Amino acid sequence: MKSFIQIICLCGLLAGFSTPVFADTLTFNDSWSGSEYIDVANGQPKWWSPKFDFPDADTKPTSTYPQGIFEYDEYYLDNLVSFTITVKGHNDNDSQSIDFFLDFNGDHTYWFNSYQSDKGKIGGHNVANSVPFTLVLDIKNQDLLYAKNSDPLVDVGNLEYVTAASFAGRDAFYLGIGCHFYLDNIYVDVTVNKPSELPPVPEPATIFLIGSCLIGLAAWRLKKN
Repeated sequence: MKSFIQIICLCGLLAGFSTPVFADTLTFNDSWSGSEYIDVANGQPKWWSPKFDFPDADTKPTSTYPQGIFEYDEYYLDNLVSFTITVKGHNDNDSQSIDFFLDFNGDHTYWFNSYQSDKGKIGGHNVANSVPFTLVLDIKNQDLLYAKNSDPLVDVGNLEYVTAASFAGRDAFYLGIGCHFYLDNIYVDVTVNKPSELPPVPEPATIFLIGSCLIGLAAWRLKKN
């Protein structure tokens, strides 16, 4: 009986000390919607998106983030869950790929000075003609995903010259696009894990085991006396 009580006590204490600390998930979303015909396919950005403001505690009000506010620079390295730029369009009418470009300046001097001469596009894919399509730039994993109509997304290649670190220290960015199609939507979605600043609340099972420990200690003490 004594050994059984001691085992219960030990389990309860271990459970109390090993309760995991879960992180708070923070998300950021931005988007553009319209109907823009993009008509060029010579490896150049024909159209640049409006500015996408990036998660930045210094430039965005708290109300922008329903679950809290965060500075991307603090979380992108170790706590980034996902970072995607989703592009939706239709009626592609050319055999060349839809190309994507990246810039961080409103006058697009970043692309012209840093990309144009030696790097060019960050990704591209030749989509099926005359049907709705989705292209997803998975920044975290450096993948380009594609789906036509309502088909599942498939991996169609890698992104080049862009990583999660490319956006560190940036307050905004612009997406450049080239080819022959109608652009409908762009969605920016960022999710990070923010380490919890509060002690974890014990789970019911943990409370039960700790309670069992205390009862066991009391019973063992009474029996000993």
